[in-house]
Amino acid sequence: MKRNLLLLAAVLTAAFAMAQRSAEAQAVINILKQLSGQKCIICSMANVNWNTAEADNVHQWTGKYPAMTTFDFIHAPYSKDVNPYGWLDYSDMTIVKDWWQQGGIVSCMWHWLMPTGQGQNMSFYTNETNFDPTDILHPESDGYKRMVKDMDQIASYFQQMKELGIPVVWRPLHEAAGNSNNYPGGTGWFWWGSKGGDVFKALWRFMYNYFTQTKGLDNLIWVWNGGINDDSWYPGDEYVDVVGDDYYGNSLTVLGNSYRHLTTSFPSKLVALTECGHSGNNRLPSLKAIWQAGQHWVWAMPWYDYNYNSQSNPTPSSHDYYTWFTEAMQQDIAVDRAAMKQLLEQQTAIQHPTPATLPTAPAYNLQGQRVGPSHRGIVITNGKKVIQ
Repeated sequence: MKRNLLLLAAVLTAAFAMAQRSAEAQAVINILKQLSGQKCIICSMANVNWNTAEADNVHQWTGKYPAMTTFDFIHAPYSKDVNPYGWLDYSDMTIVKDWWQQGGIVSCMWHWLMPTGQGQNMSFYTNETNFDPTDILHPESDGYKRMVKDMDQIASYFQQMKELGIPVVWRPLHEAAGNSNNYPGGTGWFWWGSKGGDVFKALWRFMYNYFTQTKGLDNLIWVWNGGINDDSWYPGDEYVDVVGDDYYGNSLTVLGNSYRHLTTSFPSKLVALTECGHSGNNRLPSLKAIWQAGQHWVWAMPWYDYNYNSQSNPTPSSHDYYTWFTEAMQQDIAVDRAAMKQLLEQQTAIQHPTPATLPTAPAYNLQGQRVGPSHRGIVITNGKKVIQ
């Protein structure tokens, strides 16, 4: 196995040519570098998948939109373009086009579902599926073909974004080592980390080369996240643009240790707080406290509050991150969408007109079924994502 991994790594490295960036992607990289150490981009997370529900919440509370919002391909198997019984449509670019045209940065991640072996159920958790990422080393295997098929689907959406001139901050295969800041020696609670760092790196490098070289996607900005104990999981400088960490808790010390580690270990990379939030009664420190502690993350993204978004008449103060967002938006260091729009227009000749408001996305559960507000979402419990 080790020999196969080393051979694959050598072939990929030899074949690799640094991807050229689209003008729009380069503009975003330039802005991130310009803001790094000076400002913090406020980011929101979609309510599970393909919507701007949390960004809309922040605007309702503060009169300002986050500068970046992240969409999740978690329900890719249920998209109408690949599933005749699909209930959402990732191939409909209206929502990301709208966000980009209004001056916001588009970010994407992927809770990559695989069959559990029990009926038609699917999961991304290691303990719920026996899917083997080692198959990426074996092109003749069914697992390899499944992964490439899924990547083709995601690449098709990125291709549409490329044709629309939309760059994407892309954070695939996240928390591969199991978020070892909170769980030292993490074993990979998602299937893509279930076979250790070498297999994970092989999968990351395969995806990078497949997207950038085979598919010609030059509009992606690649984000890797890992904690203090995760350096052996790092794919390599040539495959990563931004490094970050996911942190849930209230300790400025723990968060600061991660920040210093990332900035020291990866001095040529931008450093982001790729996910953050509360863990039980341990409330995430305010942006002001984080910044004053010398932790100058280029962006920060609290997780969504599924319970709040599923209520018909939510009270803002009941939202997990109402206080965090309302305080953050008052800080001089905070970059919102209006400020980002100005920065983008300084970098490019692209103008960003304001389109009509989009309709609210329907409710759904984690199995891809349209549902009422009582069904489950991903929530954070003791610093770990769990299905509620």
